[in-house]
Amino acid sequence: MASSTIVADALAELAKVLVSKYDGDFDAQNHGIKLGEDTWRAGLALPLFPIKLPATRSLFHKTKNAMIFGWTPGGILVAKREAQNVHWGTTVTDPAWRLLRRQEKVVVELTSRSANVLRDLVG
Repeated sequence: MASSTIVADALAELAKVLVSKYDGDFDAQNHGIKLGEDTWRAGLALPLFPIKLPATRSLFHKTKNAMIFGWTPGGILVAKREAQNVHWGTTVTDPAWRLLRRQEKVVVELTSRSANVLRDLVG
């Protein structure tokens, strides 16, 4: 796992990206994104083992239940749709892992958590 400083920097970048992309539809207090009838929750996909991710990159990739906004050295910037039976785990880690492998030729095991949980952990 990354240091608390690196994770905090990734969370700050995530908020910056979401404010830029969604403006008033992004709630920085709870990391929620309101898109039509759906609410999405932002967070990070983090390497399970110490590894430096590739240089910061901004992009956008969306599946039915996950969005990926790019990555920083501290984590992959993600959001998941808030719905019954849509959980953090593979909902965001699988597409994040595949995108990182395809774009950067990096293979890494990931775990994911909401920005709210990570913010509380890094203080």
